[in-house]
Parts: sequence; C-alpha cells; structure tokens
Amino acid sequence: MPSYLEEAAERKYATVYRKARIPFFFIGSQKSVEPFLDPNLSYEEGISVPNPTFAAGMFYDGTQETIWLFGEGIERPNRPEQLQVYQSIFQTIEQSHFAK
Repeated sequence: MPSYLEEAAERKYATVYRKARIPFFFIGSQKSVEPFLDPNLSYEEGISVPNPTFAAGMFYDGTQETIWLFGEGIERPNRPEQLQVYQSIFQTIEQSHFAK
C-alpha cells in the first residue's frame, strides 16, 4: 500500500525480492520496480512511471525480472476499477508458471 512503499523499498528487502522466486505486487506505487530490487536506490530516488498506475507487480527468477502494470492511466480508481485490477492480479498469478 502507498503508506508502506518507502519501507518496502528498504535495502534489507532487495535480497528477499530477488531470492524469493514469488511475485510481489505494490499497490499505489508511482515508481518503477527498481527501488525494490536495487539496494542502493531509495523509493524517492526511483524513476516515476510515465502514466499513473494503480498497481505494479514483479517477479525475479534469478536471471530476469518480469514486470506487470495494472490500472494504467488510473491513479485513483473507483471501487469497480479496483476490483478489476485485483482480479487481473490474481489472474496473472494463476496463469503464470510460479503458481504451479
């Protein structure tokens, strides 16, 4: 959630995101996923995404990262839009190889 994004990007979590081999989703982030993967980059120093998004997801398999953006162009979604984004996130998890 937005109030925890700075904490989620702390140096101590970068290793977790890289080694866990599970997807992580950041709700309300307006930055790229780099502050979460790079221990030397704070959330504030991260690059802002060009279009507002409601959620960003990432998966790192040890060699490459996969990134998803949900709710592009919707910075503050209404309730039906939020539910659609959450449905898309769960479909992404379900359809991906890490869900097996």
